[in-house]
Amino acid sequence: MRANAMTPRILNLQVRPLGATELCAPDVHYVDVGDDRVVAFDANTLIAVEISKKQHEALTRPRESSHVRPGEPPAPEENPPHALLFSKYRPKFDLSPDVSCRQLTLHLSNQCNQRCKYCWIRFHHDDTTSTTDGQVQDASVVPVVVKDAVMTREIASAALDMFPTDGRDLRVGFFGGEPLMQFTLLRGIVEMAERWAANASGRAFFHVTTNATLITDDIAAFLADHCFSIIVSCDGPEDLHDAARGEGSYAAMLRGLELLRAAGCASRIVLRGTWSGAPTEIPRRLLALNQLCDDAKSAAGVALEPVAGAAYGHTLDAEIREACGWFALRATSGDRPHWQYLEKTLQRILWQQFRPSEC
Repeated sequence: MRANAMTPRILNLQVRPLGATELCAPDVHYVDVGDDRVVAFDANTLIAVEISKKQHEALTRPRESSHVRPGEPPAPEENPPHALLFSKYRPKFDLSPDVSCRQLTLHLSNQCNQRCKYCWIRFHHDDTTSTTDGQVQDASVVPVVVKDAVMTREIASAALDMFPTDGRDLRVGFFGGEPLMQFTLLRGIVEMAERWAANASGRAFFHVTTNATLITDDIAAFLADHCFSIIVSCDGPEDLHDAARGEGSYAAMLRGLELLRAAGCASRIVLRGTWSGAPTEIPRRLLALNQLCDDAKSAAGVALEPVAGAAYGHTLDAEIREACGWFALRATSGDRPHWQYLEKTLQRILWQQFRPSEC
């Protein structure tokens, strides 16, 4: 190796064998991290290697030989880590022979007390009514409910019967619409599920996705007593949140979040923000959500995701880079940044956690 070429350095905390594999095309990505350093990441093996820019140029230089087939990796020069990169194998995720139900998500109804601009349901339902089963606690949240069927206890019972009775844990999530509009039904299903799990010699775990505007002291205490994990919809700072969900919705969400924190639920709450189209303002959203986690101690995690199919323009890449820079600066300064999108990606790279799909 020449004197001005650095020794390739594996960045992963550990390197594990692939196990069962299948043939694939090589898939290597490069990130310029400055100071004559480039990180090469092999997506097939999840191996991250630090190389010099000259090594990067050698690895990406097109070969002129006529026998090289399209897509074939370039010839290694200056001793780059060719033994680690350009794998033609990737993990093979065989379907488990166990096709029994492992987790239930119960969609209680499409009814919701908000009309978010990016919600897909609002584009499919025009008829609305203004009743919410008497659960709206604040006039600033206008109760707008889509006329739609509500899940019955019989359907919920039939869903529970799909679960195997072999002692494994029963996991039930509640979704909508706004599932807390059907809190009486939700509470009844929880009680039913706990009896079902006890009879099957297992335990019951619960989750709910909510906009938090209908939270009361009683609801917060119930979610705490039954150890719910909770996703609270929060799109970032007040102006962006209200622009998507309606004036006053941010203040109502904060009141619900405070009731959940007071009930002891904060360690099980993830704040999930959604953006749609420009301006996305990802860094500002992340900062606001992290402040709710750290300053207000209201949650333990942050998720921030786009609406599928929306048009974002040319600013998205720059905003993602700025957000990643903020994440790195916060992490290196000793503070923990919260952003599951990047946290899970880093976990996969650093600890080689192969997963076939996020969702």
